[in-house]
Amino acid sequence: MDKTQEVLFTSNTTTAINQLTRMLNLSENNTILTSGIEHTSNYLPWQFNTNAKIATFKTNADGSFDLNDLYEKIETLQPTIVSITGCHSLTGYIPPLQEIARTIHKNGGKIFVDCAQLAAHRPLELHKNKVDYAAFSAHKIYAPFGAGVLVVKRELLEQLPSDPGGGTID
Repeated sequence: MDKTQEVLFTSNTTTAINQLTRMLNLSENNTILTSGIEHTSNYLPWQFNTNAKIATFKTNADGSFDLNDLYEKIETLQPTIVSITGCHSLTGYIPPLQEIARTIHKNGGKIFVDCAQLAAHRPLELHKNKVDYAAFSAHKIYAPFGAGVLVVKRELLEQLPSDPGGGTID
């Protein structure tokens, strides 16, 4: 994490991703690029909470990302956000986050990483990997159920709240 990011506490990874989708307030003019092997927690919130177009890039037979297809789609689709797993729950595949982040940033987008499977096994190094948004559940790092983390860019917190209520506005 760096000084441009903040941590929000949620109840789990799914809740964190749902929160992020509402905070980003994407429209039909935006595109979300994701892989075909994402956990439903990292796919359904984007599908149901936004009007954005969702595109997928190919994966290889071993469950790894087809990086050529990913980079080609970043170049051609100019997605607003790439939403990917930090570690696949079935194969253990860990994508090259820093390289993917560099490519999406070069093309004007941001990267979200579902760190649910990664957080307990590797340092997240969000700043080093240039990750804009990330989420994970506390129980994945051997803590009790019922707590999750959403890391966002501070600029998102400077807009109107996505879930307005008492204490959320001046």
